[in-house]
Amino acid sequence: MVETASWLVVFTDPADLVLALYLRDAAGLDVAQDFPPLDGHVPRWDARWDTRQRRAAQTQWLSWWEDLLDHRPDDRDVRVDGPDFPGSAGTPELQAAQVALFPAALRWQSVRRAQAGALGTGTTFSALHTLGMLPLVKEIEARLGRPASAFRYVVEVVPTTGKHYWDLGVERLLISDELGMDLESLADVLRPRLGALA
Repeated sequence: MVETASWLVVFTDPADLVLALYLRDAAGLDVAQDFPPLDGHVPRWDARWDTRQRRAAQTQWLSWWEDLLDHRPDDRDVRVDGPDFPGSAGTPELQAAQVALFPAALRWQSVRRAQAGALGTGTTFSALHTLGMLPLVKEIEARLGRPASAFRYVVEVVPTTGKHYWDLGVERLLISDELGMDLESLADVLRPRLGALA
């Protein structure tokens, strides 16, 4: 988190979105193709669904995903509904997948973080701190010829393959971990968005 008296930029690791993407990849659901697969091996889960159940699971997952994207929680309040997922009671295929895959998804994310630390690369968050939002906002202020207006901007980082970003609103951006590690490209993405708020 980088904050001054008038503006705040927050980087988060959204466990709910990572869980959803893990479930999609592990269950082999053919949905949300505009979001690439997770970066790293995701073991396949044998759902033993018939054709109707697989279609239902895909429809239920897509509805869940869209709801997650449309109703992002406060950056300090990202909660995952596991391990029983009572909020998915009306979607039996999705709920069964959530319950079955929740422990594996948590392990996958934990191993991924440990591997990044062992390689000395750390997480995207350390790279983002290296970038420093203060110099970027100072650059924007110099271009505007005035101090930045008060704003709050949230950047959510998901471990998908490739360099990608998705606007989730005027004050929220979802980026791939790989984009987050490319500091120059990340600054290019953030510059117009923060500039519009400043």
